[in-house]
Amino acid sequence: MARDAKGSARILSVQQQLRKIEEAKLGELQRKLQGIKDEQVALVSAMNDDGALQNLFLGTMALRLKTLAEHEKRADIAVNWQSVAVREEATKEKTAERLAKRRADEEQAKQTQKELDDILELLAHPRDASLR
Repeated sequence: MARDAKGSARILSVQQQLRKIEEAKLGELQRKLQGIKDEQVALVSAMNDDGALQNLFLGTMALRLKTLAEHEKRADIAVNWQSVAVREEATKEKTAERLAKRRADEEQAKQTQKELDDILELLAHPRDASLR
């Protein structure tokens, strides 16, 4: 039974690590998405500026803006999928956590029962210290 409790603790540890990995991936995707949005804002701002050379690059800027919008859409989808993956890993972690606690409680109950049985055995069959 002690092996089961240790195994459950190891499973819990692995699930915690997997959740942290998924959360790190989500954070990276969110940073990329924010970077795309920031670049879009900067590009629109540059398009709105009045510059002599601005009209020369208007087509290129519009094309880049369109490309960024496509990247944003893909990044948003990736963030949503990764959010689902994080929730799944969190659910698995909670399940492993409950299993580990239940196994630890069972181990504790078994140990307590063994101690009580030992006490009852001593009370039922007292050992005589005399040599008669």
